[in-house]
Amino acid sequence: MISRSKATVKIVLVHSSKKSKVDGKQLIQLRVTYNRKPKYYGLGYSVHEEDFHRLFAGQVRGELRNLKIKLQRIESLANEIIQTLDVFSFAKFEKRFIHPVSGRNSVFSYLQNEITIAQQEGRIKSKTMANSSLNSFKEFSGRADITFDDISVDWLRNYEKFMSEKGNSLTTAGMYLRTLRVAFNKAICDGVISNDVYPFGKNKYRIPVGNNPKKAINRDELQRLLNYQPTPGSKEDWAKDMWIFILVCQGINPKDLASLKFKDMDSGSISFYRSKTSRTRKQTRAVIVPVDDYMEQIIQKWGNSKHDPQSYVFKILQPGLTPEQVDNRGHDFYSKINSNMKSIAEKVGISKKLTTMTARHSYASFLLHDGAPVKLISESMGHSNIRTTENYLASFGLDTQREWNSRILNP
Repeated sequence: MISRSKATVKIVLVHSSKKSKVDGKQLIQLRVTYNRKPKYYGLGYSVHEEDFHRLFAGQVRGELRNLKIKLQRIESLANEIIQTLDVFSFAKFEKRFIHPVSGRNSVFSYLQNEITIAQQEGRIKSKTMANSSLNSFKEFSGRADITFDDISVDWLRNYEKFMSEKGNSLTTAGMYLRTLRVAFNKAICDGVISNDVYPFGKNKYRIPVGNNPKKAINRDELQRLLNYQPTPGSKEDWAKDMWIFILVCQGINPKDLASLKFKDMDSGSISFYRSKTSRTRKQTRAVIVPVDDYMEQIIQKWGNSKHDPQSYVFKILQPGLTPEQVDNRGHDFYSKINSNMKSIAEKVGISKKLTTMTARHSYASFLLHDGAPVKLISESMGHSNIRTTENYLASFGLDTQREWNSRILNP
């Protein structure tokens, strides 16, 4: 058996004048050589000869740099394919490199299906995420489609590096890769691929988790916020009340707050299902929030006057909106809160960003600091399991840690 290591690849420039373009550019091809026999594959790119030499002679910028990255990815992909073949043949190589992918084994088809389903179910953010993921994987692969077999641990590591070089955060890369993992899991359930090709998990590839420190306010900062008196009926007045409502409503997500209806209020409590996780759980449990006097005052002040069961509590949404309109209004809702809270923070001397997410984090932080059991925090915030809550609380303990550290020298 001939060693597969004798198959080599190289990016080359076509010098035949018959293949030159009118503008003087030459076609770029991938040359695969096996047992001294070369075959050439068109890549759809062309450059002037002097620019081609610059591509591999050192640093390049602009469009040439982008082209260099694409060509390097193609060359890397070709090498990966060769390494996965037990015995090399041009036919086997071409099946993986240039032949159309079967619809059943198509990664991009699965991702496109996620986009379609999310659109049909009105999950606009999920649709946007799946679409962004698909476009990113297309850019990275440089191909019209890829199979699940094409994606190895090395492929995933190279993609993570690619995202970093483009200036994307680990958080963004992680979100896209989790979308890809969903596609893998569905393909396995459909019987399209086996567990053997699954590249994620222990001793394989671990999806990166971005280091996004959770910023919660402390008691002093909360008191400064409560003491601030904006002009009655102003945008700041509204934003402050909405922010406080999110805090005391157990860190409710702005989307869930916008969707609250009077039918969700009964006997001094609010009951709702988290929209973020309602589809992903085998058993969905409602979040129950006791309504206090502060919350009642905010509802009376800013809520709808019509209290029939199907009316929204707050004037954010209205019946008959399309999923896109609901998503846009939800985005405007928390954006306006964040914008006005930034102004308030500056006036009361709080350096932290008082976003709606800060309100959610602060709720968990206050409970943790006061000694509440993690299980209680988990149920109050609608988390699906304790592990989610523990990860959520991981960066909330800085003030507490500072307090305990100070006792070392000042017991």
